Amino acid sequence: GCMDTMESLQIFNVGYNSLTGSLPLPTTTNTNTNSSLMYYNIESNSFVGQLPSMSTLPSLEYLIVSYNSISGALPTSINLLSNLTSILLNNNEFTSTLPSLSNLTQLQTFSVGSNSASGPLDGIFSSNQGSISMIDISDNGFTNSIPSDIFMISSLQVFAASENCISGGIPDSICSSTTLQTLSMDGLNNNVRFCSALKMWFADSHLSNTVAGGIPSCIWTLPQVASVHMAGNGFVGTIHSGLDQDLTSISNSLINVSLSYNRFTGSIPTVIQATEFNYFDISHNKISGTGVGLTANSNNITYEVNRLSGLLPSSFIPTTNVNVLLGNLFNCYEQKDLPENDPHYSDYSCGSNELNQSMISMGAVVAIVIVTGLSIRYYERKIFSRGRIASTNHTNTPN
Repeated sequence: GCMDTMESLQIFNVGYNSLTGSLPLPTTTNTNTNSSLMYYNIESNSFVGQLPSMSTLPSLEYLIVSYNSISGALPTSINLLSNLTSILLNNNEFTSTLPSLSNLTQLQTFSVGSNSASGPLDGIFSSNQGSISMIDISDNGFTNSIPSDIFMISSLQVFAASENCISGGIPDSICSSTTLQTLSMDGLNNNVRFCSALKMWFADSHLSNTVAGGIPSCIWTLPQVASVHMAGNGFVGTIHSGLDQDLTSISNSLINVSLSYNRFTGSIPTVIQATEFNYFDISHNKISGTGVGLTANSNNITYEVNRLSGLLPSSFIPTTNVNVLLGNLFNCYEQKDLPENDPHYSDYSCGSNELNQSMISMGAVVAIVIVTGLSIRYYERKIFSRGRIASTNHTNTPN
């Protein structure tokens, strides 16, 4: 290609140009070719083909090929490019397993999201890669478990692994991620393109492939964590698993939590109820408890489809974005006792009223059964009595 003759080229940037055709990358095996190229960006075009051997680009620092139609496997030679700081491969058609990247000690960002990569994640990253701040492997077909090494990377800030076929639990090494800020792990084992995700839709809920175990209690106390998304995994236990007693503290940086569509049980820890979040969603679980201790602790609250009951505190009433009524059994004396911005406010039947109506209906049924039983018994006795009289008269009649 034309790049084979550009030995002194340092920057190649044709991003966002709607270009088509094969990849503009050197094809020669001459090790001196393109030895100066440091920045390569073809983002948001329509290039096709496969990445060739990368050994001819020893100075490369930025490899940005996002949003194209590049296919095939990522070449193993990429692990030789020790100067690489950024690898952005997302939104292409890469397949197969990923090669080891453990020699890339300068690597800071890696994204292969929305491709067709597969296989286990073992051996791809190393805990010695102390510069990585972001790893995005979401929307692929990766399997097995998340290796412990990933969360032992001392600089990791963002880890995204949503929508894969990862069935193993969350490693305990996540508790050592003192720099982690964003954790996106929704549907770890639920990418319908690659794993046989079982979805049974009923009453706006679903059962799906599950991930082993629950969530480590340290998730709530990681010093820099701001966003935790672990919806749709079928996690079990309580939302503070691993603790024999209630949570006593939460990281001051945590503002966004999504734990919906799991199988959590138990109650909502007091410290969580008292914490103000921007977003808090624990819907579609089996969490129980009364509403007396709940507080409107978020700008956006979703508790629907759990086993919560009791009276909702008045603090819920003015909350703007709230969804707590559906699938729970909260009590109220009047409709105005409910949060008026809940989408099910107008058609919700208060738990106490519903119970009262049920008791009244049950009482009516029981009364009818008793009256019917007594009536039958009365007529049985009356008929039996008449039968005895008739029999006696017949016996005493002279021949």
